[in-house]
Amino acid sequence: MLIPATLKKHNYNLIFEIALLQSQKEFANKVNKGKKYTLFSGGIGNGKTYICDFLCLKMCIQYPGIRGVIARRTVTSLKRTTQKVFLDMLTKFGLWDFVEKFNKSDNLLTFKNGSEIYFIDLEDITKVMGMELGFAYVDEAREIKESVFLALIGRLRQKDMPLQCLLSTNPDTPAHWLYKLFYENPDDEFQVVDAKTNENTYLPESYLSTLDKVYHGIYKERFLSGKWVAFEGLVYNEFNPSVHVVDGFDFGDRQAYDFYRAIDWGYTNPFVCLWIAVDRDNNFYVFDEIYIKNYLLPDLVRLVKERHVIPYITTYADPSEPQNINYFASQGLPVEPAYNRVMPGIQLVKEHFAINTETDEPKIYIGRNCKNLIRELQLYRWHESKEGKHEKEEPVKLDDHACDALRYFIASFKRGKTDFHDTDIIQLQGLRSYE
Repeated sequence: MLIPATLKKHNYNLIFEIALLQSQKEFANKVNKGKKYTLFSGGIGNGKTYICDFLCLKMCIQYPGIRGVIARRTVTSLKRTTQKVFLDMLTKFGLWDFVEKFNKSDNLLTFKNGSEIYFIDLEDITKVMGMELGFAYVDEAREIKESVFLALIGRLRQKDMPLQCLLSTNPDTPAHWLYKLFYENPDDEFQVVDAKTNENTYLPESYLSTLDKVYHGIYKERFLSGKWVAFEGLVYNEFNPSVHVVDGFDFGDRQAYDFYRAIDWGYTNPFVCLWIAVDRDNNFYVFDEIYIKNYLLPDLVRLVKERHVIPYITTYADPSEPQNINYFASQGLPVEPAYNRVMPGIQLVKEHFAINTETDEPKIYIGRNCKNLIRELQLYRWHESKEGKHEKEEPVKLDDHACDALRYFIASFKRGKTDFHDTDIIQLQGLRSYE
């Protein structure tokens, strides 16, 4: 593939000739045609980062004065992978002569034609606020939140520039926002290219053979075949939308149910309130949710009070914010501090999602309108080591706000029963089922 480019100010005519895989060519063609948002999704080792970095380099040369961002969620991952690939590429093509300066403290690379690339991590999105960008590239985009992506593309407004966003990633669960944006809602401006690991003909056969032996089940489907499937590291792998999610509930006989609420506090993070009904067999029905950001306590009290004006047994809430609990109580909305031991609470939730062998039914159902709870249940996962093994017996603190509210309710409800004892809760080691 020939890539012509010109550094006009310095009278250099550059022609790069590089060999690309078919999937890389397909991706480059979409970007070269000016598609605004292009995702390269696929298995490990299929050249996603390489082609994205190359296209960023190409834009810097073809559009003098362009300002771009190359990003990944954490600074460690950025420097070890995405940034290193880009800098190695400058060496490979002999382009360090065209670099004006590389400010390592600011992670800013400036070319002699005035083009700039900022290498940034996206743990703090304020780093891009105020920027006017001509392009952006996010590596391993599955690691970032949708709100971060939206904030980043809102910076694509540099005049007379291509204003394109490139993304690359290994697949994730179909509940992920990337899948919904690029696969479920097709739009001409949102383009995607999929690739398998074994499509990279430059990978040694011994490497491919080892991967084929090491990866199994959903690991193989996702990281080798490039499929978007639910991952075995999910905390609530018992949850199945086709089983646990229903269109609605009929609480015609209110006397047959007790009603509860569960709250996870938040302001910049989401504030969550779940509404739950409990029947006489202690089956749980989550029938509504609030999931909002940037609301003050008086407004939250009003919203919770106005939703479903029925008698409640109680409202359980995250005990880490006693001032919020006291404020709600002062406004006539009594709240109890929830039982908040994470691992025992998770086990109880898992037990309620599990199918009872005698009744062939779970103990909990969720209304389809509770979209955020359903989404989080398919994203909430355990810490993993680089080898894919679970190195910490605790979940990742991400996509967990509605999940926490559900845990607060179930653990607190069960703790209030005479058959619950802390000593009866065993650790989860060995209890997770795998595909």
